[in-house]
Amino acid sequence: MMEDSYFVAEIQKGLTDNGVLSYMRGQIWKEVAAARELPSDAEGLEIFIRKTLQTSSLEVALKNAVYIEKLRLSETTPFILQAIGPLPTDYDQFEPLEYVREAQLHLHDRLNGGIKALHKITGLPLYAERTSAESEQLRKKWQSIGSLKYDHSQLNSLYTHVEILNSIIHITNPNSSVDQAVSTGRLVKLHMNCKSLINLKDQYSQLHPSDFEALSSSSVETIIKTGLYHSALQVCRVGCTNEHRSIIWSMALGIDINLPQHSFHLENLKTQVLRYRILQDDLIIKDIKTVTMNDVEFFVFEDILVQVLLCLLRDQSESFGRRSYHLLPYRKFSILVGPLCYLYQDTEKLYAMFKVMYSRYFSLLHILTSKEKGSIGLCCLFENLMLSRIPELFQYLILIGSHPLKIVFPWFLTGFVGYLSVEQIFILWDFIIGYESLEILAVLAAAIMEFRAKSLFQVSSAGDIEAVLSDLRNITILPLIQQTLFL
Repeated sequence: MMEDSYFVAEIQKGLTDNGVLSYMRGQIWKEVAAARELPSDAEGLEIFIRKTLQTSSLEVALKNAVYIEKLRLSETTPFILQAIGPLPTDYDQFEPLEYVREAQLHLHDRLNGGIKALHKITGLPLYAERTSAESEQLRKKWQSIGSLKYDHSQLNSLYTHVEILNSIIHITNPNSSVDQAVSTGRLVKLHMNCKSLINLKDQYSQLHPSDFEALSSSSVETIIKTGLYHSALQVCRVGCTNEHRSIIWSMALGIDINLPQHSFHLENLKTQVLRYRILQDDLIIKDIKTVTMNDVEFFVFEDILVQVLLCLLRDQSESFGRRSYHLLPYRKFSILVGPLCYLYQDTEKLYAMFKVMYSRYFSLLHILTSKEKGSIGLCCLFENLMLSRIPELFQYLILIGSHPLKIVFPWFLTGFVGYLSVEQIFILWDFIIGYESLEILAVLAAAIMEFRAKSLFQVSSAGDIEAVLSDLRNITILPLIQQTLFL
């Protein structure tokens, strides 16, 4: 009860601080002043005000404002940790476990050392003001920025899924035995409070084959017309219609992508890109050219990918809710933007959507946190599902030298982009947004392993495993998820 009271108090404070309550009061008093006749008693006046809210757009605006505050309060990480420079002094307030903090600090220091080493090896500046000529050339080439030539022959990725997973599997609780994890073949040594299969069945009950019912286009259009953000969240839980996905996702994430402030903000970031360069620019551009441009579904978006990600590296806005400044991107980071390019043609809308998707969800994939929705929690959940559903396959893959977690962890880091078709990525991300969790990534990974179990039992080498799992673009994910959770 006390937690609920605190939560309500924080929502009220947020609505007060951002001026929503003051605006609402002003609008209600305007309606009162315009009324020809007002009730003389308090109860009648309360009924009048309630009806005023219901018959105007104020009720929707207030409900959406409360929804946005709830999203803000549910944020799990206050800043991006994989960035240049020291961690904030209050970092320990956001990660309660000392041994997880130590692992994150070690990874952070290693990456900071790595970026400095790249600077020495390549001669590329960590930070430098552009000359007037350079800025002007970049400004003229902005719409075709992907065509600019760079020499990245000596530039390697700063880190990959391997470094992140190695950091995870070396975390141990000094006060707890790892014997059980070792005896079962688990790589994750922490005893995480992961959801059980029963918990997952309850959480994703709307996906049960006997109850599942996708919404029609007309039903989704009706929800869009209400303007209620929370209703959009419910649409995502059963999969959104293709023609409405762009607006439904923005509503569910609490963003009005048509606000002019998105354009102003992106223009300010562009100005910073034109003004100075950082070594991460080169890392991002090489990642786009060597990873995303080699994907048949995303190569046409090169220019917009470069624009969006160079701006992201410079975003320090409070609306981000995190510290992205001088973010240190991992290999294949750029491909995360690819699916959104199909939904949002305007760069400012695309940027606004990727920024919130990254800060709310994808940032959790490459930091070390004990929160169950983070990368450690995903690994733990995947291993639990494998051991409960297909323990024989789990042990067999370990026996032939290919641990299941090492096979699927790259899928997590890209949200399955580059592995599934874009159409299936949309459905998967519907579920991420709708259920407000990355856990569905672990469920799907276990489901794919179960689906391919017969073929995997026939392989004897890592190369053979790669061949068995190389055609994921042909699968349909919903039946697999339903099989693992309910059948």
